[in-house]
Amino acid sequence: MDQENTYNAAIALNNMGIALLERKCYRQAWETLHDAVQVACKGQSESVCTYLNKAFQRQCNPDPSKAKSPLHLEIISDNADSITCIHATQINHSAIAIRLEAFDSTKDVSVDTAVILHNFAISALYLALAYPVSRITGQLLQNCLKSLLKCQSDLSTRYTNLDMDDDFGLVQKVFVVAVVSTNSLLQVFGSLGAGKFDAQIHECQTKLHALKTTLTDLDQHAEIGAVAAAAA
Repeated sequence: MDQENTYNAAIALNNMGIALLERKCYRQAWETLHDAVQVACKGQSESVCTYLNKAFQRQCNPDPSKAKSPLHLEIISDNADSITCIHATQINHSAIAIRLEAFDSTKDVSVDTAVILHNFAISALYLALAYPVSRITGQLLQNCLKSLLKCQSDLSTRYTNLDMDDDFGLVQKVFVVAVVSTNSLLQVFGSLGAGKFDAQIHECQTKLHALKTTLTDLDQHAEIGAVAAAAA
């Protein structure tokens, strides 16, 4: 399977995982997003057909959790509307998963891979919260934290290398994912135990405020650009 088809398969697995997460099928979402990570990050193209077939089977046979999660879930898409969604969301009290739907100039393999890592982490968080007394809960939260830190590291590299030639929509997308993943880190540190990660929580809150300010500035810049274009 060529690189383009492998990339598209990772996107498809991501979106099917999000659909399962939205239906509260936490274990099935985790399994599907785990496969998406294997394809996107590790290039396991030889297993793509197997992964896709299993994901389709989960879609046809959903197994929702009966447990009520203490964390509200928001689903956004990786397009211009995502900024509006983030501004409208009580972000500190929600986890946010990202559906990948933009196949225009904002398409970027490294950013989309970071999104898939983030969504995999969110599925692990919800699975852990749904079964808080399970022996694997701690392992799920640690895996969640590991995936989010890798997501943040990849994003940091990407937005450090942003330049004037990059599409403005892509720049916005990078910062949207940065805001969402930082918020998710905040939720995970809170779930790992009150008082144990106060320093990390404070650091995430400070970073989140700075990123949201930058995102607001970018949004205002886009509005000015749209008005100028309309007036031209």
